[in-house]
Amino acid sequence: MQARFLLGALMSAIGLALAPALQACPACGDKFGVPFERIHSGHSTGQIILFARPDSGLRSFNREAGLSRRLERSGHTVHVIDNDRDLDGAIHASRTDLVLAEPADATALRSRLSGDMAAPLVLSLVAVAGAAADTNAGAASCVLQASASQGMDVVQSIERFISNRQAGQAIDCTATRGPG
Repeated sequence: MQARFLLGALMSAIGLALAPALQACPACGDKFGVPFERIHSGHSTGQIILFARPDSGLRSFNREAGLSRRLERSGHTVHVIDNDRDLDGAIHASRTDLVLAEPADATALRSRLSGDMAAPLVLSLVAVAGAAADTNAGAASCVLQASASQGMDVVQSIERFISNRQAGQAIDCTATRGPG
């Protein structure tokens, strides 16, 4: 009994001694899969739907860039959906902040949701080949263009859209048709 008490006291003392070192080393959290600075980050988190049909470029991008995994690690709730019936159900089942889809699907979804004040923001993602593309889409375009190597840039762009929307900023994507 006394040995257990001493062992517990020793472990507590070690934990208290190491706590300042862990705070001074934010990258140390990476060994556990999530950096410490992301655990309590200051950005807004949201409910996100990736509408990626089975053979779509968005599904390939998600697989190659690990987009849904990156968004989840950043604190978002992500649902990957591949058909219209499940998409409609998910949008109406709970509050959805953002839907990411291919340009044609995004345009069709914006048309279906027009007039619904509670409708999520609908962005489109165009996967491009190469190392550099424009992930800094403005609110007026609502189109992200990125290569698979820019997965984290896409996450940051999505977080800006969610933060702006949750702050009450009006974002109108209705005129967006896609690139080119």
